[in-house]
Amino acid sequence: MKKQIIIQNKIKQFKKVITVSSDKSLSIRWAILASLAMGKSRAYNLLNSDDVLSTLKCLQKLGVRISLKKKYCEINGVGLNGFKFKRNLKLN
Repeated sequence: MKKQIIIQNKIKQFKKVITVSSDKSLSIRWAILASLAMGKSRAYNLLNSDDVLSTLKCLQKLGVRISLKKKYCEINGVGLNGFKFKRNLKLN
């Protein structure tokens, strides 16, 4: 039996700029949260490490569209229950 999450009240659109130095744990957490959000999220100064790149590859395997540019990373979030995967999918 699947559990369902229902959001009654939506928050207003968030259009603010937050400047944070690059950090592995923050970069990974941003990528995961951005993939669970609806719509586009963009991060500048994302840490370019093996762990962060591995996280982005795993999210792509789950059906999240990710655009990694030289200056920024853009993630098109799929929502809370939006991940798509095939049987026996292995994530590293």
